Amino acid sequence: CRQRSCFACVLTEVNPERLEQVLLLWQAQVLGPVQDRLVIFDGKEIRHADVESVSAVSGTGRWLGSTLVKAGSNEIPAAREQLAKLNVVDKIVLADAAHTQVKTVRQILYDQGGDYLLTVKENQKGLFKTLATLFTQQRFSPSATPRTHALSRENNQGRHEIRVLECQDVTPQRVGFPGVQTIARLRRRVRRKGKKTTEIVYLISSLTLEKLDAAGFLKLKRGYWVIESRLHHALDVTLGEDHSRVRNPRAAFALSLFRRVVVSFAQVWIDACRKIKPCCRVTTRKFQKRFLYRNGGPERLRALIFPISGVLALTYLNRCSLIVLWPTALGDDSSFAKCSTLGY
Repeated sequence: CRQRSCFACVLTEVNPERLEQVLLLWQAQVLGPVQDRLVIFDGKEIRHADVESVSAVSGTGRWLGSTLVKAGSNEIPAAREQLAKLNVVDKIVLADAAHTQVKTVRQILYDQGGDYLLTVKENQKGLFKTLATLFTQQRFSPSATPRTHALSRENNQGRHEIRVLECQDVTPQRVGFPGVQTIARLRRRVRRKGKKTTEIVYLISSLTLEKLDAAGFLKLKRGYWVIESRLHHALDVTLGEDHSRVRNPRAAFALSLFRRVVVSFAQVWIDACRKIKPCCRVTTRKFQKRFLYRNGGPERLRALIFPISGVLALTYLNRCSLIVLWPTALGDDSSFAKCSTLGY
């Protein structure tokens, strides 16, 4: 197919770094600056293309950028590279246990002026053992001390979960980790289909208990799952990222950037709908359908693309359609007259 060969050539020649800059600039022009203190990191692999990337989102699910994991490496150096692109001054960085690394923490604290809340599991054996010795054994239900203890309950589709958080003030010398001011033990007891499980994880943070109490730490820890529920779930369920047939790593990563910016716009729309009507059920798929079929969706898409000379603009709208637009002239007032659709 002549069109398929053309699109394949274009996608494999796209500069991912430049493409990310263009998409983030467009997003900032349309949505304005990010008004959020959270920066959340996590990695995700694209099946069939052997591509893994690390993405950052805000606490509301707004996409902040992505970095490709280099061949033979892992997501830890990619997360540091992505972190270096962001302004995290007076912001709080959340990540999973894989990123509880001394080098990463020093970059957050001393190089970029941010704070962190990180999880410690048994992959960090020495640190995990140190934190375990700092907490004495208690009953599951803590005493009612709002500053150092918090409890939450959640029922969701037959799954009942109790979360108990206990906090302590510490010093970095006592823990042996840079910048630690607070440590916490989080115990999760889950009952589902008659089966009970209990899990214990530890948290370390550069925030003090004067800035954030135990309930705040518990809420902050739950905030990490924004990247899973708002970004990764939408990518897999609504946009079908894992079903993509693109095998070229460069092309697959380029398409993944467009999916992320689409999800970012969807999350802003969802939040706006919930402010107007809190009980309404809105999803990324509803945003997708409204954009495609109501009030001239494709025409509105062309109007949203800001004019930059010679910049290729692609938007992945659903599982089987890739709309590709490119300027027909190379001036500042370029028109996006050509539009083609190709199944990918």
